[in-house]
Formats: sequence, C-alpha cells, structure tokens
Amino acid sequence: MAPTPEALASAAPFCVDTLSFPEWLQFVCIPRFRALCDGGGALPANSNISAMAEYYFKTPEDQPIRAAIARIDALLSAGSN
Repeated sequence: MAPTPEALASAAPFCVDTLSFPEWLQFVCIPRFRALCDGGGALPANSNISAMAEYYFKTPEDQPIRAAIARIDALLSAGSN
C-alpha cells in the first residue's frame, strides 16, 4: 500500500518520522532516481544512503541489500569526481 501524500511530504531525513526505511527506498528514493534518469537530470553528486542501510538492515540475510546500496553510494560519489 502506498504511503499518504502527507507521509511522503516529510521533511525529516529518509522520512524517518512517517515511513520505514524500506518504504522510503520504494516510494521516495527509487522513484526520484528514476525520474532524474528519465528526465536527464543530474543524480546527486554523493550519497550516504548506506549509513542508514547499515543501521536498518542488520542481519546476515540483509547483506545483499546493504551491498547494493553501498554500491549505489560508491557510483554516485565516483561520478562526482
């Protein structure tokens, strides 16, 4: 179920006050990156999403998602050089 517009409008980092981190990834981060790519916009010059991922995804089973997010951070940071 999609979050309400009010939940998506949160000013808190990662919408932490209204969404879980996976919800933020699904409904905010990925759509925002997709829209930037589709529209020819510039992606962020750096990212530190992996810090939140390390905090939220703690189990060994979560390692692939942590690794994927860390790779996204690395690619965004490398693109700014």
